[in-house]
Amino acid sequence: MLSLPTNSTLEPELQDASVQVVMSGRSLKITDLPSEALVAIFRNLKPVDDVLPRLALVCRKWHDLLYYNGILWKYIFIDPTRYKQFHFRLVVCILRLYGHHVQKLVWRENTTVYESIFSCVSRLKNLKMLRVPVLWTKRVIDDMCRLTGLEKVQINGGFSLTDNQLLEISACLTNLKTITLNACWQLTVHGILAIVTKLKNLANMHLKVNSNLPLTDGRSESAIRNGLHIIKGLAFEPLCNLVSVLCIHFVSLETEELWDVVKGLQHLRKLSISNCEVRQFQTTFCTNVHMVGAYTLNWLTFTGYNFNINQASPGN
Repeated sequence: MLSLPTNSTLEPELQDASVQVVMSGRSLKITDLPSEALVAIFRNLKPVDDVLPRLALVCRKWHDLLYYNGILWKYIFIDPTRYKQFHFRLVVCILRLYGHHVQKLVWRENTTVYESIFSCVSRLKNLKMLRVPVLWTKRVIDDMCRLTGLEKVQINGGFSLTDNQLLEISACLTNLKTITLNACWQLTVHGILAIVTKLKNLANMHLKVNSNLPLTDGRSESAIRNGLHIIKGLAFEPLCNLVSVLCIHFVSLETEELWDVVKGLQHLRKLSISNCEVRQFQTTFCTNVHMVGAYTLNWLTFTGYNFNINQASPGN
């Protein structure tokens, strides 16, 4: 049994309702709470981690509250670190029953994702943001291209994704405002420029060039060449006006070349450089990027060192 005090922290209109119940001289069960109060409580629960769908079994009232209140399912975060069959069934249940409410769907990086779940993801017609740690193969592309309302997406390419497939994605996902290209080792600067011209709403791009590139793979040499051309292409419009996050791996650049690119990126917020041959970086580049950072750059990482716009300190 639950008694509500008169100094409840609920919204004013809910306080009035709770006071009336107390003044009537009877206690109330949690199932007797006003719908608005129950929704406010449910909002503190995480859909997956707290197994929110279980509450639908309590009573018809709770079942309807969960089904019709989209704010409870707006953001779904999935962390299957300890993946069990129950966890997979729970995610499928949420996507099937409440998927029409889901706007943001994010998996924790480097975690397991079953391919069979894509059939559920492709039905989320109101989805605006998607981050799923899988390579965008032909099957994944076919499923994801149904999500025509997407505004923000991360694409992990590996050696699977080609320029033509990227164009196919851009032709379907025409509402994209932010796109992240992560580890797309086969893409060229021509493919990236082509999608920029097609995506009329695109305002933000995150480029992670050659991240996690396997150097033992015979195709890594062409990926390194492509990465160099991509970086050089950022010095020109329209890319220089779109890139806000730039991560560079396994690219050989002269300090002057890198500086020419970075100083032209009008909206750059994060720059990460690792395993790159950049000579005289700390004496030349770091001094210059400090001046740019006073206006735009929030964080810089370089081969184990972290720099903010005011000081430098060894990274962990």
